[in-house]
Amino acid sequence: MKLPRFVWTLLLLLVLPALVGVLAFIQRSDPVAQLVQQSRTHAAAARYDDAIAALDDALALAPDNPLLYVERGQRILLIYEWDRALADFDRAIELAPDYADGYYWRGILYASVPDASARPQARADFERYLQLAPNGSYATDATRYMQQLRNE
Repeated sequence: MKLPRFVWTLLLLLVLPALVGVLAFIQRSDPVAQLVQQSRTHAAAARYDDAIAALDDALALAPDNPLLYVERGQRILLIYEWDRALADFDRAIELAPDYADGYYWRGILYASVPDASARPQARADFERYLQLAPNGSYATDATRYMQQLRNE
């Protein structure tokens, strides 16, 4: 016996909210994800020390997660502590040499430091990002930055 289409639709409407609830519960129960979200909220409110502290706590729970080092490096860039940010981007790349975002954000750092001798490293990092993620979320920006750096 074949069920009518409206029965399938009704079942989907009944099951979908439960599935969304389960996914929300899983995300809420992940303390690292909560701390990353907390850090993003603090950063948006210009509470950079709190944002960095939340990522410090996340890294205490997941010290080998390259995303956390990139996130913290981004927050540290907001307070212009280039050496600390560079250490985080380097650590992310060390943990995951194919993690494209690590190269992109390290390229941003090298492009933004006052010392122009860092520009070749910025170009190299943007090129590496594009090799790893030619259609990545930062691909357009990386291409534009590379062009600007070539024109300097």
